[in-house]
Amino acid sequence: MTKRFRKHDGDKTAERIRSILASGGWHPHEPLVFAVGRSIHPGVACQHFLDMLDKKKGGYNPSLDYNARIHYARARLVKNLLDQMVRSAQVLRKGHNSDCFYWLIPSGGKARMHNTRYMDLPLEKVKIHPDIQMRTASEINDQIPRDYAEVLHAGGTLPPVMIFLEEEENYWLADGHYRLKAHQIARRETIPACVSDGTLRDAILYACGANQQHGQVRSVDAAQKAVLRLLDDPEWSKESNIWIARACGVVEGLVKTLQQKTHDKAKMTSAARPAKGGRPKATEKAQEAADENLYGKGKHTSSKTGTSAERRIARLKRDHPDIGERLDRGEFKSVAAAERAARGEEPNQPRKKKTPLEQAKAICGKLSSAERAELLAWLQEGA
Repeated sequence: MTKRFRKHDGDKTAERIRSILASGGWHPHEPLVFAVGRSIHPGVACQHFLDMLDKKKGGYNPSLDYNARIHYARARLVKNLLDQMVRSAQVLRKGHNSDCFYWLIPSGGKARMHNTRYMDLPLEKVKIHPDIQMRTASEINDQIPRDYAEVLHAGGTLPPVMIFLEEEENYWLADGHYRLKAHQIARRETIPACVSDGTLRDAILYACGANQQHGQVRSVDAAQKAVLRLLDDPEWSKESNIWIARACGVVEGLVKTLQQKTHDKAKMTSAARPAKGGRPKATEKAQEAADENLYGKGKHTSSKTGTSAERRIARLKRDHPDIGERLDRGEFKSVAAAERAARGEEPNQPRKKKTPLEQAKAICGKLSSAERAELLAWLQEGA
């Protein structure tokens, strides 16, 4: 049975490419193709070679021996797959033909990238927007750019920064603030950049998912800031929790927690917002009733207004103003203590627990005559 290069074979080969490129830096074309090509089954490579001969594609020599056919077919399969990954903005390519180099583009969550290419970008063209920086002020480390600058002075290179080009003039920096600062310290005129067509919003969305596995690993505060940035946006907040979690590179539970806090804060703000008359919109009547209760003006409020503790406090302030003032100053541990003080008892003295006999007497006082007779008969049998 003939073996052909199926989709799952392509997925395995692409994963192999990503695992090699994940080691960091630029990888030359020839060693990368050779390392990845070894994982392709010889039978699959040979069949691919024969398929290309049937389709009369150029570049294939029918006189090649078996081993040469396998090597050539593997190289062509890997190159085609690399071309696909470059077009889908998974891999960045620098150079042309066999002299090119490849670099794995860090994941930017849900950010859409189009027409991704490499360029040496002049520093003065790079634009920084405050909404793109997801690090908090407390975790920005000024020593890291200086260390990067020493690498540049020593002849080393740094990974490209992520840039989104908007309207052919706005080069928004999405990832690589430390690298940009290092090139400025090293007095370089250009900086290696991975440029993708997009907008400022694309750059912000990419920044929300950046620094997950490279550079200075982001803190919990930075991850929460990224999630809150999407939850506060009118458009992105309509997406599902799973979508936001994947965009920010966090677990869904964190999104749910911050979403609940955001909703609670919004409710508190809405309740505290004054209406045209100066009072909260939906609580004007309830506030008037509470004012009457608290300050002793008017009649008692119904049992539907306020909680039980609020009604007890209102009665204390109405009937015992001095106790009410002491309660406001915090002299009592509880409302019950204030009520005991109003009755002339020791306010903070703990209540004495009833003995079993006292509890039984209290229960017997609530029994009917028939129930008492039945209880007496039961006691006599037990005796």
